[in-house]
Amino acid sequence: MADEKLGIQETKEAVAGVLVLAAILTKELKNGFQLADITQALTAINADAEKKAKLESALKDIFKVPEEIKDLSVREGVELAAVAIAHLPEILDALNS
Repeated sequence: MADEKLGIQETKEAVAGVLVLAAILTKELKNGFQLADITQALTAINADAEKKAKLESALKDIFKVPEEIKDLSVREGVELAAVAIAHLPEILDALNS
């Protein structure tokens, strides 16, 4: 139905995937970009089943995200913020490692 409210599952997965990738790239690129960083980032993704699954989920239905965002409620915005906040320690750890 056209009036049916969409959820934000794919958007939450996309946010989580982007932040997982951001943490990996932060760790690999904090000393400057080198071609070897790409290989190391891919190795880090493949070595961690949970991170790999989050990235795969993020990409699986990414095309649904724009439609989900069109009818985003305040509650859903808070849910997305909670997803982002949950990933901040990982990014901070990457900066400090």
